[in-house]
Amino acid sequence: MPKVVDHDERRTELARAALRVVGRGGIQALTTRGVAAEAGWSTGVLAHYYDSRDQLLLAAFKLVARDAAVRMRARLSRERDPVRRVWIVLSEGAPLDTQRVAEARVWFAFLGLVAGDAALAAEAEARYEGWLDLVAERLVEAGLTRREAPAAGRRLLAFLDGLTLQMLMAPESFSSHQLDRELRRYMKSVLESSSGETALVESRASASMPR
Repeated sequence: MPKVVDHDERRTELARAALRVVGRGGIQALTTRGVAAEAGWSTGVLAHYYDSRDQLLLAAFKLVARDAAVRMRARLSRERDPVRRVWIVLSEGAPLDTQRVAEARVWFAFLGLVAGDAALAAEAEARYEGWLDLVAERLVEAGLTRREAPAAGRRLLAFLDGLTLQMLMAPESFSSHQLDRELRRYMKSVLESSSGETALVESRASASMPR
């Protein structure tokens, strides 16, 4: 009998190969030949599933978002401390290890494609807003009001984006350890400076900030 091919699994396999290629060599390394070789398939097989480099990058971008969401859910299911839960939804999107550095490279490479493409821009916005919602929900758990949590969440994600760009552009002068330290400090300052439930947040931040 002919072998049954799981096409969704094959697409994911190729997208994951693209993620590894970008992680090692940056967006300039993303070629159909390179991804096919990484996946162990021919360029013909790759072309059957992805018509273009941009389609492949979109698939890798969606995979990054999915993988991060899976990790967040797993860690959140084991953590009850509200401040540490804020840290979980931030840190899983931060380039703090080899895997997350690769994911950050794919994320920002994809964002470079969205200008002038409404469909890609909508995809990027949906993923970002979903992340923001998770952060805001965790901030409410940590004591912020529902009114102030979305703005505080945007500040945190904007700060993380800036740190991530610095690290990706100049890792020799701004390391993942420095990013980790600065993000923790800024998260603590956001929790402490918010007007709602300040005393509660301060006590939790002091006692519970992850180290």
